[in-house]
Amino acid sequence: MAIFVTGPHEAGKTLFAKILAHENFPSIDLGPTLRNVWKRQAPNTTFDNFVQAGERHFGQNFTDSILVEEILEELRVQSIGDASRLLLLGSRSVMGIQYIKSHIPLLGLSKNFVVYIEADEATLYQRYCKRNEHVSLEEFRLMLKKDRDMGLERIQEMADFVIANDGSVEEFELKVKHLVFELMKNRHDEQL
Repeated sequence: MAIFVTGPHEAGKTLFAKILAHENFPSIDLGPTLRNVWKRQAPNTTFDNFVQAGERHFGQNFTDSILVEEILEELRVQSIGDASRLLLLGSRSVMGIQYIKSHIPLLGLSKNFVVYIEADEATLYQRYCKRNEHVSLEEFRLMLKKDRDMGLERIQEMADFVIANDGSVEEFELKVKHLVFELMKNRHDEQL
């Protein structure tokens, strides 16, 4: 079972992965993975220019195909023989999720889920300012708009589960553990 964990900046995707790391769920964060490829392949250009040039030359699945290669390599490095417990963090489009599912054989062998984590804009902005250099609210709103333009709202609509992360860390941890308990229970019941 692979769980695609998505949501806007500072929703709690990394925290979701940290909580489940204690439950032996390896995770791959797709954003930093893609940015590492950019830094290796085209360090003298901006990330956006790297993506745009790649899509012009290789087609609209340019970044998705890179991510598939990187995920397969990470699965090999982490010695993950099946995808029974795998978190993929940060996908921003339905098409990207579908591409990854269809191009990684292990993901086709099991039920996969999409979890969307949400929080109100004020909470997201407050978290972002704590972790990053200060940006104006307007700049942050532009970041959120870019995510929406990439298809984040469509992912929310098609998500199997939506978790609100607008309370304490402890409350969020309980929600995450309850969700995964139910997923694992259902997976076990299906195998019987």
